[in-house]
Amino acid sequence: MPSLPTSSNPSIANPEGAWYFIAGLALYLTHYVVGTTVINRLPDVVDPRLLVVGVIGGFLVLSWLVHQFVERPVASWLKRGLDTSFARLRNAGA
Repeated sequence: MPSLPTSSNPSIANPEGAWYFIAGLALYLTHYVVGTTVINRLPDVVDPRLLVVGVIGGFLVLSWLVHQFVERPVASWLKRGLDTSFARLRNAGA
């Protein structure tokens, strides 16, 4: 079972370790179909070892971009919406 980022997990308690967890999720969500398609279509054009290294490096960059420009903005938008909703609930009960 995958572990969640907590202070009791020393592998991801520091910011560098948290980045691996975050980038790993975006990598997991994007890699399979596109990666296998690229690897299956280009083995005759590019050296297979270079192709695999390039695909892995490309997906690490892609996962970072997805995190920076999709996940972070959406998370802040969702947090603001949840904060507003919970504030309304607290005020409605008072």
